[in-house]
Amino acid sequence: MYLRVAINNKPIEWQVDETVSDIKPKGKILERTCAACGKKGVKNEFLRFVYAPDIGVICDVRKSINSRGVYFCISKICILKGIKRRAFSRFLHCENSNEPEWELLKYSIENGYKQYVYSIMNMAIKSKKVNAGDSAVSDAFSKGRVRLLLIADDAGKSIGKKFLSISHKQGIPVIKIEEKNKMATKLGIKTTSVFAVVDNQFAAGLNKVLSVLSEVKLW
Repeated sequence: MYLRVAINNKPIEWQVDETVSDIKPKGKILERTCAACGKKGVKNEFLRFVYAPDIGVICDVRKSINSRGVYFCISKICILKGIKRRAFSRFLHCENSNEPEWELLKYSIENGYKQYVYSIMNMAIKSKKVNAGDSAVSDAFSKGRVRLLLIADDAGKSIGKKFLSISHKQGIPVIKIEEKNKMATKLGIKTTSVFAVVDNQFAAGLNKVLSVLSEVKLW
């Protein structure tokens, strides 16, 4: 399988290994190590970076690109420490041993996670794991199927108040997402302010991804 992405309008193609796993054949968890602080853990606890010739260091959000990679904690401090210690050029064998600039790394992380969210949301809507729109979300709430509510950052006050109230009563977590027109364009759907995640596993995974994205935006 190949992953095609565009960074700064430069198209690149990576071969993706769909068999990559954190689990060894005998069931032992394969640990990764932060190149800055030395913390160990499973790969989903870290950010992974790879080097793309003619583009530079980029964030491998899916952690599946067939290329030499380096891991860091989901922490601005660790990434800045990595730059200072020249960890990127050492581990990734960057051309001319150049370290990436912080702002470019931050953009790569944030943009990479946004594109990932669009991709998995698109598939989840098609597979009915996510319901989009006022009517569909209301119906999901009435049936007790909502596991996570997503509200556009520019949702109208009445819409926001209505669904926030229902979510609060049912104990459903709520996450703010990008503007409704941007989400509609990226997902290829009609403009809507609310999305209801009705699948437990997808809700947990999406919640974690959006939490990382929210943290990165504050850096």
